[in-house]
Amino acid sequence: MQFAYFTKHWPNSSVEDLVRLARDIGADGLDLAVRAGQAVSPQNVTKALPAAVRTCRSSGTCVSMVTMETKPTDPKDPAVEAIFAACGQAGIKCIKPGYFLHQAGTDYWAEVDRLRGVLEELGRLAARHGVVVCYHTHSGPFYGSNAAGLMHLLRGQDPDVLGAYIDVGHLVLNGEDFPLALDMVRDHLRLVGVKSAIWEPRLEGGRKLWKPKFVPLSEGLVDCKQMMSELARVGFDGVLAFHGEAEVPAEQLPAVLRDEIACCRQLLQRK
Repeated sequence: MQFAYFTKHWPNSSVEDLVRLARDIGADGLDLAVRAGQAVSPQNVTKALPAAVRTCRSSGTCVSMVTMETKPTDPKDPAVEAIFAACGQAGIKCIKPGYFLHQAGTDYWAEVDRLRGVLEELGRLAARHGVVVCYHTHSGPFYGSNAAGLMHLLRGQDPDVLGAYIDVGHLVLNGEDFPLALDMVRDHLRLVGVKSAIWEPRLEGGRKLWKPKFVPLSEGLVDCKQMMSELARVGFDGVLAFHGEAEVPAEQLPAVLRDEIACCRQLLQRK
């Protein structure tokens, strides 16, 4: 397995800064956010991404994957193909695209059919550039919000170009059993997002509502020991992407990531 951290939380950092952080927290590589305001953006990806890869490699770090903007990914957008092409040329295999939002009242199955067609087009684009599009499970009103929903989109699709990116934090918020989720997606599984969460009561408009809160891995609902054991069971050897979503002061986030990575490494070594 390769341990990477998601760079989204350091938008004003240079690639050199991101590499230093990777070394400090014990990560093998970067889950590089290619987004506006980041060191590599959709606007500069053609030149900045290969330069970032060279900088990482010279320091013994790698770019494990790329995460695109959260907006729906349009296979006909030239900016999308530019990112795919840059990743392919730089040897970055896995790309996380944006999300498809469900609108209440939409015919779910008709929209699933349409989105399967969009993903097929993205798969053809991925095949052209030697990369894999890895759709991420995100709790909330999103298509593919858990492993079951994700397989509505991916079942029967080509796993060489359309992969599954399951997120243990979002799965636990959805109440989906992790071993079951793994067995549903295992033929497509490429990436695993690592974070944890709890449900906490919050007052909104005089009402007590239960809302998700992301917390360090040691404090949430995710069973880290089970996660690592089950990944070993299915022979997972892809990327573990540590998202750093814990709602802590920014200066504490590197320490949280360091602890999470160290814990998962220790559990992996016991297998």
